[in-house]
Amino acid sequence: MATPGATTTIEAAHRPPWPDEDFSTSNKDSLDLADAETVSHASLVIQDFSPQQEIFSFHDWEPFPVPWRHPIRCLMWLMRLMFGLSSLLLMLSILAAIPIVNVFALGYLLEAEGRVARTGKLRYALPLMAIAPRFGMIVLGLSLCLFPLVILSDVAADAHLIAPGGQKDRAFSFALRVLTVILTIHALLAIARGGHIVTFFRPLKNLTWFITRAFSLNHWARSSSAIREFFSALQLGQQWRTGFAALLGTGVWLLVPTVMFAALNDRQKPGQVLLTLIGGVLLVIVLSWLPLLQCRLAVERHWRSMFQLQAARRLFARAPMCWTSAMVLGYALSLPLYLFKTFAPPGDLLWMFSLIFIVTIYPARILLGLAYSRSMRLEKPAFFLWRWLWSLLLLAALSVYVFLLFFAPAIGVNGRQVLFEHPLLMLPVPL
Repeated sequence: MATPGATTTIEAAHRPPWPDEDFSTSNKDSLDLADAETVSHASLVIQDFSPQQEIFSFHDWEPFPVPWRHPIRCLMWLMRLMFGLSSLLLMLSILAAIPIVNVFALGYLLEAEGRVARTGKLRYALPLMAIAPRFGMIVLGLSLCLFPLVILSDVAADAHLIAPGGQKDRAFSFALRVLTVILTIHALLAIARGGHIVTFFRPLKNLTWFITRAFSLNHWARSSSAIREFFSALQLGQQWRTGFAALLGTGVWLLVPTVMFAALNDRQKPGQVLLTLIGGVLLVIVLSWLPLLQCRLAVERHWRSMFQLQAARRLFARAPMCWTSAMVLGYALSLPLYLFKTFAPPGDLLWMFSLIFIVTIYPARILLGLAYSRSMRLEKPAFFLWRWLWSLLLLAALSVYVFLLFFAPAIGVNGRQVLFEHPLLMLPVPL
């Protein structure tokens, strides 16, 4: 286990993004990549989210037991893995359901995509996996604490409905307040002890632990330092800024084509029809480059990466089949998500729909990262006929996507606003 605040250096045999002869003085700045990408066999330094583990890897866990030798250990290993994945997806879906904070969910998807792009390894596709199981335990423990409150609140509501102001009404209301205070203190102490599921079942142990440390100045200093290191290692600000940069840059690229594409109000007016057709063609072209630009942003974390079109073209030229396959699959997976935009989900259930969006888009992001890594390992562009073949296939697939997108405002609850809400590129939320 790594020490807090440390970094992990991953030796990646990445070649330069393009040969030196491809550079020119005029475009060198626009095509400049990070130092980790421009040096052959560069050392990639990747900051971790968690203060306890640098970058999640299956090697950080106990090795997978041989099923026929240790069936119980094998089952426990799989259960821990599934619980961690479920907790991670739950955490992201809750964040995605909160306005403004949901930008972090997009930033996290980009971070996972960027790590896979820099390393070319799938085991780096789960940055928050190291702390996700503990988050799941805390959520489960808090749910257990809320269960008695839900039952007692229902009883108190019934008593108030039957005899408002009566003796039983006052008694149940007082009991509800007392139980709320007790369970709140118990939950806070359980989280302070580490948030393990066992701590939620040991209230006396939690209270004893707190009393023995409440008057220790060293304890409060260590706790304060640990909390600061934890949130610093999470890099929430960095992920939010990355998500915001991707959101803003994508909006800039999509603004003009989408406005033109949504201009049709009267089919009897040739000008509006022509403007819509031109907007559709421009939208196809823009959608073919935005996944590459976002992937470069995830790798470099620079705002300018969203507008380095020539660099994105060079990346596509090296692995056109990989990029086309990843983008076609990503846009195809996003099409069914438009069905969730036909109605406004209740606010308290928004996280459930966000969970569907994240589960659908996450694999597409990882595939785009693998395509980027593949491009970085190749020195020369593919044969031009091979590039044109896959370029035409990509444009044909995106033409179908844009054609289907034309009918989305007719079924979307937000009307023409749905034309801006591309699930693969924008926030992973139904609204």
